[in-house]
Amino acid sequence: MTAAGVPTAERAYVGALLWLDAPRATVAHPWLTAGDFADPQLAAIHALIGALGAEDVAPDPAAVLTLSRASGMLTTEQSIRGLTDQLLELYDHRVTVPANIRYYAAGALADAYRRRTTEMATRLAQIADHADLDELARVRDHETERLDELRARLTTLQQPPTLRSVAA
Repeated sequence: MTAAGVPTAERAYVGALLWLDAPRATVAHPWLTAGDFADPQLAAIHALIGALGAEDVAPDPAAVLTLSRASGMLTTEQSIRGLTDQLLELYDHRVTVPANIRYYAAGALADAYRRRTTEMATRLAQIADHADLDELARVRDHETERLDELRARLTTLQQPPTLRSVAA
């Protein structure tokens, strides 16, 4: 959580996924990828939600916890308790609304875009003094492609959904 109990966009997105049935979660899950998350634990929960969706299981907190234990992801009582607390916090219906999941995903992608832009600038600054110009151009082009792909996914999410996608 952030200040005053307001979740970040990525936390709201994962929390909203936990409220969806399997078909809707399967549609919304690919909107973000593991690399879009700043929080590795949220990325892990997101991956578990995707695995449940692939099995046509609704990704409620109990199902996510069950899969995490069955997969060997959690091995200690402390890690089980930590994930349980995280799932309950994410599932709190007072701070997320499943109907807003598209908006949350777009916000999380916008945050990821900003984060990746900063990372790109850092990588370019690190090699700018010693790399030859061809290598510098190659790294810049590669980083720019990654940002362009992320921006394209964000633009797609910001388009108004069609009636068909809303019903999905």
